[in-house]
Amino acid sequence: DGEKEIKLKSGTVVYVAPEERHQFKNIGTDTLKFLCLIPIKK
Repeated sequence: DGEKEIKLKSGTVVYVAPEERHQFKNIGTDTLKFLCLIPIKK
């Protein structure tokens, strides 16, 4: 089915493959920050 839920904690790194559907949801009380890196083809 391709659906997987991963609970993250501070410092966790997640790789999301190209074209893979995904979403992030903050279920805690602290601020969620994330960094998204997208390579650009030249």
